[in-house]
Amino acid sequence: MAGAALMLAVSVTAATVAVAMQPGQPRLTVAGVAQDPCQQQRALPVPARLSGHFEPDSSILLEAGGIYAAPQRPARPVRIQSACAASAERADREWLRAGRVPGATTAQRSMATRALLDLRLAVRPDGAVLAGWRWTDFVIPSSGELQPSRLRVT
Repeated sequence: MAGAALMLAVSVTAATVAVAMQPGQPRLTVAGVAQDPCQQQRALPVPARLSGHFEPDSSILLEAGGIYAAPQRPARPVRIQSACAASAERADREWLRAGRVPGATTAQRSMATRALLDLRLAVRPDGAVLAGWRWTDFVIPSSGELQPSRLRVT
């Protein structure tokens, strides 16, 4: 009887370990991209665990503590950061108004707006396109070949 109980315990433990070690869905670490409010066109990866919402027609992300800014950097005074965010929001909205946001429904236009703003953050002022999860680290030249045509359509 003790041998059967030991065998059962080993089987359950082995099954538990096997289930824990099976490959599954990769853990989402970045949920999107936002704009650094005081450094326009600087893309910030948004951690998946962060809860917040974008200002309408803007890449400025608001979270419970205020405006999302670059992590590991000293916080700017609220007044300065608010002025930066207002300027960035204005620039985003003017940029969107200068083109055409596709979509037949409100939901489609909302998704297209978010995608266009993300694309805008991914294109550097010199035309280079950012790549990778650390948006500011490197550019893949072949990725940049189609970017101007994607933006030209709108």
